[in-house]
Amino acid sequence: MKRHRIPQRGLGRTRSVRRRGQRGGDLLGIKRAATATAEVAICLPVLMTLTLATIDLCSVFFLKETVSIAAYEGARRGVNRGGTNAAAIARVREVLTERGVQFGGDAVSFEDATYDDAETLEHVTLVVTVPAAGNLAAPAGLYGDLQLTARVTMRKEFENQE
Repeated sequence: MKRHRIPQRGLGRTRSVRRRGQRGGDLLGIKRAATATAEVAICLPVLMTLTLATIDLCSVFFLKETVSIAAYEGARRGVNRGGTNAAAIARVREVLTERGVQFGGDAVSFEDATYDDAETLEHVTLVVTVPAAGNLAAPAGLYGDLQLTARVTMRKEFENQE
């Protein structure tokens, strides 16, 4: 094994130093690299799963909030002066479309009374239902037939105009 002499300052003596990569090698460095590789192989899938699950959970929260906002906006449009079922449904569809939510033709429904036939100060409940499949980052099969629903009940403020 080849050793290099490095002079020590002020003492007039030299000391031997072995260089890396020479015969006798740095076995401890190889063991450390193998340990690090094994740690990454174990931890990386767990971290990726947690990251993707977090992203998907945030997508669910965003979709639920979007459905709630669409229901509220539709109900506000329906209870105002001149509000109709068609105006409320159009506003719900507008909000869902603006936010990139896929929905079917029956996304909006009413419980009991509707805006067209409700009397002044009568409660009207607007229901918005959107499928989770196709609106989330995860594969559609993961959620099956999950439907996100929001209900908003407001009083009709003005009389229907003819």
